[in-house]
Amino acid sequence: MKIINYKSSQKYIPIFFLILLFLLSYLFKFDSLNPNIPIKTIDNCQKMTVNVGGWIREDIENEIYIKYCNGGAIDAKNVYIEVTFDTAFMFVSCPLPWTNLGENTYSFEIGDVPYNSCDYFRIKTNLTCNTTIGQTHCIEAHIFPDSLCAPPHPNEVGSIADLEITYNPDSITITMVGQGEMHNSQAYLVIQENNIQKTEQYLLAPGNSFKLKVPSNGSPYRIYAKQTAGYFYEENQPSIAIEGHLTNTNSAFSEGFITAFANTNNLDDWIVQCLEVLVPDSKDKKRAQPLEFVHSVINVDKVSN
Repeated sequence: MKIINYKSSQKYIPIFFLILLFLLSYLFKFDSLNPNIPIKTIDNCQKMTVNVGGWIREDIENEIYIKYCNGGAIDAKNVYIEVTFDTAFMFVSCPLPWTNLGENTYSFEIGDVPYNSCDYFRIKTNLTCNTTIGQTHCIEAHIFPDSLCAPPHPNEVGSIADLEITYNPDSITITMVGQGEMHNSQAYLVIQENNIQKTEQYLLAPGNSFKLKVPSNGSPYRIYAKQTAGYFYEENQPSIAIEGHLTNTNSAFSEGFITAFANTNNLDDWIVQCLEVLVPDSKDKKRAQPLEFVHSVINVDKVSN
């Protein structure tokens, strides 16, 4: 009898449990979770972010994608985005209302953006005839309103170094201009192609500047400047790069190094995206940046120490 009862239970118990699981899943909806968690808004303001993507090729029309989001707690009103193109770009069209602000800068009217939402639009462009395969060209996007109602970082003193680059036939001048009072010296780093050429400390008073000259020989340069805590996010720091100036002994300039290092000076509402020119028939639409080196390689403090 025990053996028969055991076999009988093996036959009917699974059916019982299947029916029970079905009823429980119907009543309590185990396939999804929808808890009600009370949340209190701390700052009633918008928080706008912008990003740039796309591919650029010679001799064909290119599409640049501008993505924007409002991660704040309220709707953003009268949103617009200013996009500045490298001189190699020629603006063609955009479905949004736009205004030419001069110097290859265009303003695009977005309108109101609901909180906790994202969207994007496309800009059609062409490249000028003097671009070359592998050369890097950059696009800057700034979304408005860009004000925040959150309190500033407790260590924020308003110090920031603006980076500028000018070039002459025999040299390139890198200028750092102080904005705000620096309480402590910070490190800067100069990279030529993929080699660290120089790293030292600098300390600037408001309005003062520091100039550094490097040879103009066709090599691309990238400069990173460490900042006082608070103005930028911890992993970000101002950076600037130059490529395509004059030529080297082989009557050419080096390419492919600008995107090898991370562009660390981007903020939520302001971004610079640099893209390399691809061959016209390129089918490769998988791109990642930086192409070679990661953030840890360009930590100015680690390098300088």
